[in-house]
Amino acid sequence: MLTPFPDVSHFFHGALYLRLKSSTTAYSGFKVAFGATGAHRPTPSRHGGASFKADFALASTTEWQTVKVPFSDFSIDWSEYTGECSTRDPTGQQHYCCTPEHPEVCVTMQHLKAVSGLELWAEGVAGDFALEIDWIGAGPLDATTAH
Repeated sequence: MLTPFPDVSHFFHGALYLRLKSSTTAYSGFKVAFGATGAHRPTPSRHGGASFKADFALASTTEWQTVKVPFSDFSIDWSEYTGECSTRDPTGQQHYCCTPEHPEVCVTMQHLKAVSGLELWAEGVAGDFALEIDWIGAGPLDATTAH
């Protein structure tokens, strides 16, 4: 039986934490995404359901490290061409990052109550990449580890 994802809405002003290591720390196309029940993209995706996506970078060490990705960095409006929320597609579709001007693409407490999946991406940047995952969790912005 599958264990459901926990309700992490109490970390709405917090972050997703990833404990990772990589032999390709210079690779700059790493992204993390999560799906949530009831989440909808402004324009439908041709490649699956709606997910909130954000970039993350690794420190230049091949040792285990904890990466913090604030929930405010995630957007549900990302390009299927670049994976970014700030680009315009060749079709003319402009994508938007989570900002006060575009709250409709931001994570809400309701989304964090209903996380339905997690995704790690290597996208939009050519090059070799390797990534090992120890754990993924959520916590306050000032935490050094997640819950």
